[in-house]
Amino acid sequence: MTVNHLLRYIGGELAKGRSPENLAREILDPNSLVGRAFPENSTRQNIASQLIAQQVVRERLGCPYTPMFPWLLERKINDKDNGWDLGVINRAVVQAPSVAAARILMARKAADEGPKTWLRETKSSCIKLPDSGPARVVVDLYID
Repeated sequence: MTVNHLLRYIGGELAKGRSPENLAREILDPNSLVGRAFPENSTRQNIASQLIAQQVVRERLGCPYTPMFPWLLERKINDKDNGWDLGVINRAVVQAPSVAAARILMARKAADEGPKTWLRETKSSCIKLPDSGPARVVVDLYID
């Protein structure tokens, strides 16, 4: 296990809603999976202390950790639209804590279709994707 693997593992565990304090305890435990993968104590202590420091900052700012989920946003095509035009975004996967946050993030990145497309349920759909499961292609986009 490399440090990059460990950081991905930490990110995944935080996204599942695991508390940074609990995760830091696991990292510091020499008998845990992480402890066995990183026998050098200084690396584990450094990463655990950064996790705790980030949590303290979030709590002081009133921003506790919020789990993030993948959302598939898709523009609805009707008879008046030209269909799948160039210069517009038709689909996107967004990592956000809620439907509202996903729509706002997408609206900020809107192209020629405009931000209202992503903010209105009548113009686009927003579906929460499963955040766990087997390895798979989440989004497969192509133009006919």
